[in-house]
Amino acid sequence: LTASREIFTIEQVKQILELAPSFNEMLPKVWKLGLVLGWRLGDILRMKWEQIDFENRTIYCLFQKTKNNQQPIEGKVFMTDFILEIIKSVPRLDNEFVFWGHITTLTNDIENQVGKWNRKILNILGLDGYQVVGVKKVYDYSFHCLRGTIITTLKNHNFNQDRIDYLVGHRGKGIDSKHYDKFFSNPREATEELINCMSSLL
Repeated sequence: LTASREIFTIEQVKQILELAPSFNEMLPKVWKLGLVLGWRLGDILRMKWEQIDFENRTIYCLFQKTKNNQQPIEGKVFMTDFILEIIKSVPRLDNEFVFWGHITTLTNDIENQVGKWNRKILNILGLDGYQVVGVKKVYDYSFHCLRGTIITTLKNHNFNQDRIDYLVGHRGKGIDSKHYDKFFSNPREATEELINCMSSLL
């Protein structure tokens, strides 16, 4: 059994961004990246400074394993002005991780804490519905729903499905090797327009 998830409207995302700073100053930055990249929360929280190439304005990501992809998926995206501003606003501490770099070793603890902050925000906004699947409670809205938001929005703006799948890390969705290699070798051509489209909505 699986549960269906909702997707956020852009207006709901704006409301979340208004509330997020009252919980933690890093939180709105994470949500903004989630909206324009469509990456999973864990992929953003595990982002390391070594993945960021300021000279070539690219970010490298090794996407988490999923049920459909038993091996991690490589991705590389262009760092637009919007993303660059976010990254440069994060203090670079003596630690490898970009977000919450004061934590010596990134464990599930910070992901759990961010999840609790996110749940409180969604509860405040009345986005607290859930379904019970087996013995598990699955919320209708979570950070993960941003993936549905970006995919739906970019489809509505007539972007190519392969480019969308590449951006959000859906390597196993059917992107053939020829297209994938082209996107990976030229991330600006593959991702810049898509990211700018999403960031322009905020």
